[in-house]
Amino acid sequence: MTAEPFENNVSWHLNQNMPPQQTPNEMSSAAYNGSMQQILQENAGNYVICEFLVGTQEMERKEGILYSVGVSFLVLYGVYSHEYIVCDFYSLKFVTFLDPETLQQRGINLTMIPQ
Repeated sequence: MTAEPFENNVSWHLNQNMPPQQTPNEMSSAAYNGSMQQILQENAGNYVICEFLVGTQEMERKEGILYSVGVSFLVLYGVYSHEYIVCDFYSLKFVTFLDPETLQQRGINLTMIPQ
């Protein structure tokens, strides 16, 4: 059984209601096929929980709407803080995607991004 990506109605704040576009040679090359960057880029607009390794033992957790993915970074939009967080991709270890039912249970509304 495969899970289909779910749709949401995220309004993009910084780029006039459009998510940032990647340059053709940045993420479309064969080198990124099947990579974590590609998976995350395909899921931009979904709510995620990211866990980063800081140092050798400490894990840092950031969560929000996956706004943009580059080769070496990702950007999260904090739903409650109304801040954009740029994160180092190389310290990223785990990404958790939440389904719409779980988002609703947590009181997270993906339309919370200001227009």
